[in-house]
Amino acid sequence: DIATFVHDNWGYLLGNVIKNCQNHTFCATDPNSDQLYAVSVTEDPQNIHYQRILDEITFLTYLANEDLTSVCEPVRSLNNGQYALRCGTIIVCVFGWPKGNPIDISSYQWITDKNIIQAQGVWLAKFHNLSAKFSSIASDITYRMRRWNYNCEDLYPIHEDALSLYELSDSPHPPAAGIIHGNVTVSNLFVSGDPLSLSSVGFRWDRLQWAWFELDIAQCLLAIVMLHEAGPQEGEELPGTPVDPLQVEDWLVGAYEAVRGPGSVNRARLYRMLQLRKIMCGRAAALDRESGDVSAELGWPGGAELVVRWLARARPQGWQGPPEERGILFAEGPPPHQVCSYGPLPDQCYDLFCP
Repeated sequence: DIATFVHDNWGYLLGNVIKNCQNHTFCATDPNSDQLYAVSVTEDPQNIHYQRILDEITFLTYLANEDLTSVCEPVRSLNNGQYALRCGTIIVCVFGWPKGNPIDISSYQWITDKNIIQAQGVWLAKFHNLSAKFSSIASDITYRMRRWNYNCEDLYPIHEDALSLYELSDSPHPPAAGIIHGNVTVSNLFVSGDPLSLSSVGFRWDRLQWAWFELDIAQCLLAIVMLHEAGPQEGEELPGTPVDPLQVEDWLVGAYEAVRGPGSVNRARLYRMLQLRKIMCGRAAALDRESGDVSAELGWPGGAELVVRWLARARPQGWQGPPEERGILFAEGPPPHQVCSYGPLPDQCYDLFCP
């Protein structure tokens, strides 16, 4: 019984499940203070995840000690002071609750609010700086981190085929790569203040992986780009300014490079990373369009429906956009900036994941 286990070892009262993905996340409450906590439960019947979780906790503790804002610190258990405890075939960890409030996804401020978008760029840049520093002082932990193409076992192996397809012969290595978050999506953003500012990047750090830093930036852009390409549903109107992925990219990358330096984002690699994220979403849709896997990747409820719509629109034979918006990502270097840089995938990509 997870509730009893959490109460006996941390003294907290287990609440409802709030996230289901590679692990299950519950809310919990300290009965003495009403303070909220996040409880992460990972199924591990084969005993293969415990060391990984310990490494992730070590990395998170390092980030918190370096004063990276928005990190939800792990909480030691009462009995033996450990962060991760086994309960039968599962592993249980407890983390602090994010500061601020979850962003209102239905308001689409995450698309139109320049402050929120730039705050993500600044946060990612600071996080990546610390990640690079950590890799230099804890090479053993860095070496054990899951690689980008094995981070989500049921989806990512498809990327082995994508390596040749996208000419990603430049395997990730410092200084262009490090431990990345892997899941900076709209559902992980917490905001506060007036005007709104980014206060936390959620409590879900179960996608930590060794990869190009641009892969994190691509994750921030993924939902916006796919929403732009799929278009609104019939009768649906998006509030605020129209979805403009190039504008969002400029805000995000500009804020990032203001911290890490001009040219710290390789635009050509960023576009390839974005395509890899699309392959992953398409793979999830092909595996089970009703399972919610796609919603988890994009970061908000309804994501699965968006991907199905995007797949229908993005196939080259059904593409309704101008010819110059197709296939740009396969050119050498970044595409011309005045042209939309997010064209559809070629037919051979669909053979990888479509039924």
